[in-house]
Amino acid sequence: MKKKQSWEEIEILSWERFDQVINSMKHREWLFRGQSNAGWVLQTSLDRMFTDIQPIIENAKGKVRKFAEGDHEKLLIKKFKSNANLYLPFMPDNEKTLEWLAIMQHYGAPTRLLDVTLSPHIAAYFALESGSDDCSIYAFHQTAIKNANFENLKAATYEAL
Repeated sequence: MKKKQSWEEIEILSWERFDQVINSMKHREWLFRGQSNAGWVLQTSLDRMFTDIQPIIENAKGKVRKFAEGDHEKLLIKKFKSNANLYLPFMPDNEKTLEWLAIMQHYGAPTRLLDVTLSPHIAAYFALESGSDDCSIYAFHQTAIKNANFENLKAATYEAL
């Protein structure tokens, strides 16, 4: 095992080793994410969208108004909410931002959420499903990830919604 940044990286070359590592963890305390390319950074769909359009914004230089990611996200949420009653049998309360983001994520809208699972085996499926090179499976302690999510989703950020 080698240290890399603030996390531990474990190279696993067999299913038996994967089971050993997973069985040494308390499953209920962890969330997992599988990615089919070990070279990919952990990035939300919203972050990927901004990364993809950044060259367009830079090319436009002064020709477009300032592009604010937070404002764009608020606009996406507002637009989704305004049309949700046409498609959803149930809608969360307006101030339940995390629930709205989860529904948006489910329907393919770009959000700041990262898909994770309670099952290391489901994460392994997503890591191995289409990958031909090295893949990665991330394990996050639930308490740490919940604290980070709720800190990032303070209601004050979304007062106008």
